[in-house]
Order: sequence, then structure tokens, then C-alpha cells
Amino acid sequence: MDRDALRTAALRYGLLFAISMILVAGFWFHSEFYQIGFVPLVLVGGAVTFCVLLALRALQQGRLWRARPRGSLPFTREAAERVLSGTQTLAILPVDAAIPTPGSVARAMIAATGQPVANVRVRDVRRRLAGDVRDAEAAAAGFEGADAFRKAWSRGRHRNPRDLVAIVEFRREAKG
Repeated sequence: MDRDALRTAALRYGLLFAISMILVAGFWFHSEFYQIGFVPLVLVGGAVTFCVLLALRALQQGRLWRARPRGSLPFTREAAERVLSGTQTLAILPVDAAIPTPGSVARAMIAATGQPVANVRVRDVRRRLAGDVRDAEAAAAGFEGADAFRKAWSRGRHRNPRDLVAIVEFRREAKG
């Protein structure tokens, strides 16, 4: 078993055990708590119950809250498969495309069908001339190299190497 997975499981079960002990101690303390009055009982009891429920949610999901997707990034079917496998970490899009801001979560969608395939976190967005795209960037975007990108960029459209493109760096979000 993977060390990180084992550590995560041990931490989750340890926290679940601690929450269980707090709840049992709460039953004992509950009998003594009536002596200080109704309002403190409701306020402190409500706060403790809220914290316990929040901790249980965090244990179940692996984090306290999940960012909602704020936009989408279009991919071809082949590129969507590379996004799912984690081998594609860049998208090269026209600069006028609706691109989510860095740090936000977006849906990776198949452009032809509009079907979402994964959630990705946008790490960085850069602008560059289409003719200045580097080999490493083109390879991370799923092309064989910069020349293959330029051929694909100009295919079927009147594209110019002086067109601005947006280079979107992203990371696939794990399912929680």
C-alpha cells in the first residue's frame, strides 16, 4: 500500500476515533452542564455539534470544502483522455476564449459534445504569439512539438503565427 494513502487513512481513522471519544465525554459532561443554564448549554452545545459535523465532513471528503467550477476548458476527445491520465498539463487556446482565472477550478470538457470529463485547477495563464510557442509547452499541450502545434494551429483556419494564444497551465483535481 502507498505510504501517503496509509498515512491519510491512519490520520482519518485517528481523527474519527478522537471525535468518538469527544462525543462519549460529551454525554458524561452533559449531565453536569445543566447546572450552568439553558443559554450556555445551547450555545456551547451547538458550537460543539457544528464542529463535530464539520470534522466528520472533512474526514469523509478529505477537505473542508470543495471549490465549485467557474468555467470550462474545451478539449478534443484525445486531449481529454490525456487530461484524465495526467499526461497533458497545458492547453493552448485562442486569446479571446473564455479562460478561468488562475487559482480557480474549471471543468475540462469535450468540445464536440460538451461533456465534462474532469475538474482542473488553473495554475497559470500566459499570453504568447503562436509562432513563439516553445517545444516544451507544445509537448505539454499534447503536440509532438512546436512545429506540430503551428501546423495544427493554422489547419482549417486563417491563422497567423503572429496571433496571440493563451497558454493555460492546469492540474487535474482528484475526486473527493
